[in-house]
Amino acid sequence: PVSYELLDTGFRVPIESVMMKEYKWDVDIRNGIKNDRILGIPFVDFTFDNEEVRTIRNESGIGQFRQKFNFNKFPFDTQKLIINISSGARSTSNPNLSTTRNDATVTFITPEPGAFIGLDNFSKNNYLREWSVISTNIKSKEIILHNYYDHWLKKVITDNTNSIDLIIEIKRNSAHYLYKIIIPVFLILCVAWSVLWIPTHKLDARLTTSIVALLALIAYNFVFENDIPKLEYLTDLDKYVLLSYVFCCIPTFISVGFSRFILKTKKKQTMVTKINSHIRRWGGFFYLFVTFQIFY
Repeated sequence: PVSYELLDTGFRVPIESVMMKEYKWDVDIRNGIKNDRILGIPFVDFTFDNEEVRTIRNESGIGQFRQKFNFNKFPFDTQKLIINISSGARSTSNPNLSTTRNDATVTFITPEPGAFIGLDNFSKNNYLREWSVISTNIKSKEIILHNYYDHWLKKVITDNTNSIDLIIEIKRNSAHYLYKIIIPVFLILCVAWSVLWIPTHKLDARLTTSIVALLALIAYNFVFENDIPKLEYLTDLDKYVLLSYVFCCIPTFISVGFSRFILKTKKKQTMVTKINSHIRRWGGFFYLFVTFQIFY
């Protein structure tokens, strides 16, 4: 074992600390780091094998991390959960940037095979209830900070730090949104669109059906509004609901527009019926085409 007494003589050992970029540290659920019983410092196991000195450190508990999601494809979106682990030590081949001596300092973090096994078990057990784990991986990453001011060297430098990213790619289980939002909205729209099969001269029946369907869509929007993220941009589901509103209003506008031609002349009535037939046929096709473009 490497003697801690050598640390005072400037003996170089592998890093003793790592930094996991968490946003919350909860002592009730975090077991913390095991401490050395004699020295009272974080326990680190040093090994020397095949001319390599290695550091092994264990820490257990529940960590909480933040990740910025992209909800453009919501509710059929895929996200990446990234946990960044950094050494916090400068990694550079320039000896002039060393704070302790005039030699190069290169620090690497390399995961053990057990880390990959742990991620694989995480994927198989699927702890995320509303998500499906697509893939897991561990990648090395170099964090470069330009215009970093080093208070030891008293100058601005480019700071390099070696780190690794634990990457978990997940896909949202969208069945809830499909069966409880998309399909009901589509059925309400079908009721509104069925107005176009009512004869054009029956204005009261057409207006009553289309307005009731529009009010039903507005009311149902209040039912599922808490299931949709409130963002400054439109998600795919927002675009779909907005498109459904537009097509739900079209039968009402058409019925009002056709009302002035009702029972005027046989020629105008034939023209109105023909236009209604074209809208009924191509409007539904256009709606399905735009919906497909939104989600796929």
